[in-house]
Amino acid sequence: MILVADKIRRAMDLLRSDSGVFGVMDCTEQLSWIFLLKILDSSYLHDCNNPFDFCFDHDFRWSTWVSSKNNFDYQDKAVGNKFSTFVEKDLFPYLYSLSSSQVYCYGIGELVGYCFSGLRNKIRSERILREVLYLVDSFSFEKKEDFDDFSLGYDELLCELINAGGHAGEFQTPRPLVRAIVDALAPKPFESIYDPAAGTGGFLVEVYKHAYRNSSKLNGGCGDKKQKDLFCGNEITSHGYLLGFVNLLGHGIFNPKFLLKNSLNQRLFESGNVIKHDIVITNPPFGNTDSDNLLFEFPVKSNASEILFLQLVMMSLNEGGRAAVVVPERFLYKKEFGYNDIRLKLLDEFNLHTILRLPSGSFLPYSAVRCIVLFFDSNSTTKKTWFYECAPSKKISKNNRLADRHFSEFLKFFNAKVDSVCSWTVPVNKLKESFELAGVNPSSNRLIKQVSPMDRLEQLVVISDEIKRSLSDVSEIINSIQRGKVEWKHTQLQDLGKFIGGRTPRRNVEEFWGGDIPWITPKDMKQSELFGSSLCITPLGLNKYKMHLIPANSVLIVVRSGILRHSLPVCINRVETTINQDLKAFLPNSLVIPEYVRYMLLGHEDNLLKNAVKSGVTVESVRVPELRQYSFPIPSLNEQHEIVDNLDNCFKSLDFLEIKYEEALNCVKLLKTSIPNYTTSYS
Repeated sequence: MILVADKIRRAMDLLRSDSGVFGVMDCTEQLSWIFLLKILDSSYLHDCNNPFDFCFDHDFRWSTWVSSKNNFDYQDKAVGNKFSTFVEKDLFPYLYSLSSSQVYCYGIGELVGYCFSGLRNKIRSERILREVLYLVDSFSFEKKEDFDDFSLGYDELLCELINAGGHAGEFQTPRPLVRAIVDALAPKPFESIYDPAAGTGGFLVEVYKHAYRNSSKLNGGCGDKKQKDLFCGNEITSHGYLLGFVNLLGHGIFNPKFLLKNSLNQRLFESGNVIKHDIVITNPPFGNTDSDNLLFEFPVKSNASEILFLQLVMMSLNEGGRAAVVVPERFLYKKEFGYNDIRLKLLDEFNLHTILRLPSGSFLPYSAVRCIVLFFDSNSTTKKTWFYECAPSKKISKNNRLADRHFSEFLKFFNAKVDSVCSWTVPVNKLKESFELAGVNPSSNRLIKQVSPMDRLEQLVVISDEIKRSLSDVSEIINSIQRGKVEWKHTQLQDLGKFIGGRTPRRNVEEFWGGDIPWITPKDMKQSELFGSSLCITPLGLNKYKMHLIPANSVLIVVRSGILRHSLPVCINRVETTINQDLKAFLPNSLVIPEYVRYMLLGHEDNLLKNAVKSGVTVESVRVPELRQYSFPIPSLNEQHEIVDNLDNCFKSLDFLEIKYEEALNCVKLLKTSIPNYTTSYS
């Protein structure tokens, strides 16, 4: 009998040989959407009294179009490009349409639609696509044990992401650390769990394993309606969301409240109606974020993601709730605005009972940033804080990764808060003296924030290696684009689709506002894709002002705003929406895909700002007739898809480079201070 993990490895090997699949991220993504459709066809899910009763329309069910029950033979050359054509022309558009379905609002149908937002079949070879489908069709999902086997294989696949390094690791927290944090929090059945930066859902899955592994309280392990609102999480990237959704289903969490959205940008904050949870557990992204684009104004203003996410976690805790948050070590001692306020808030309004200091290299090869874990609850205020320094005898590296054994003593001492060589307790008044949380380990007589110069230097070397690899990736992509460059026919934008304008219902009429129809303004136009808006209108407002409903996958362009002095905001709406009069929506025809139009507009931004924007007026605006007549090179649809894929990969690598250069600069600064500190503080 071939193990599930072996089949998954075989499928990955097949995908690696396809010319349209680029790297481990693409392989995992393409295999995951195929897994998802196979899982959703499982009779086991439908027998569990889950929300899967909606099913797919008959033509789009796995058993209809791919199953071996229909004499499917991947070696049959007579079928031609049957599967590729069906997937691209029929299946994907149908699945994506579920994301805007009013019938399945925040049900499984809408979650499936989110998985396919911005996704396309990248498998170019019909033979490889058929062979992968045939291989996945051999998987069984008809009993709980089948899901257990699959989850083990899929875990192995996700771990390959972090081992690959680069920006692929951003979705994964090392599994030994996940298990240690969950074991420390000890979740119980029917406690609600929330991860606002869920990635591939590792924390949610581990909580499920911990609380329900040996429990019959959820229908023998099969997630029934009792799961509703217990497992909650948000993920901002469509790639991470797809992997996370498949991971949750594969582990038996069949009714998650798992959404594709930016947790820091939720409209529910506007009314103060924050949903509370028993446990909040997360490893949010490191670095800075664009706080000007947030719909909710956090009490402590900051661009640092750890400050914003910590405030979100605090707001999201039930009375008596408990939390664990992974943050960079700099949180302990950084003096910039916001850090002191949040440290004081943790001490005065919550019980910050434990700080776990992780060893250097814990997140390699994705990141060399040293991190800590803050454990706090809302039962009382802080009286004292227990520090534990995880200090393996052998340095953590790419070849010696974190393991469960590294946290065994921490978990042994956690409840009793035992002081030892690696742990110590600090009264709250001592922590407040310097407005820092950097406690001193009496056993080692060194500050928690100190790291030896050689450790800092090693971190800098690791970051430099990551920068070199990422630069190499960018160079390879650019060379690939150059090699494929040919002369294409230039076509005016007005010949590639049509433009639609927008309107604003009267703001003083309450009946026009607060509905479910997104209304996009320039304030929303700071991301490449939109899944909602800061304000929504009602059907009454839509009909009264005869506003157009802009279909999903249109290109939205700001045509009137002060921002046009220096940039031209362009994005793609992934849900049906309306717009105000400061925007134009471009609806592409069959000659062009929206992602290509967006990149072309961004690529010609300087020329458009120079030649098509009115200056010297109260508010800058685009001369729309000139925008309509602007021409672009238009390759074939297949070439457009290839160009967009290359540009997507290139921009991901460039975003990763920005993070790494910031890390390198910070590491150099710390190295400068660590050398004199090391000289004077160590005997």
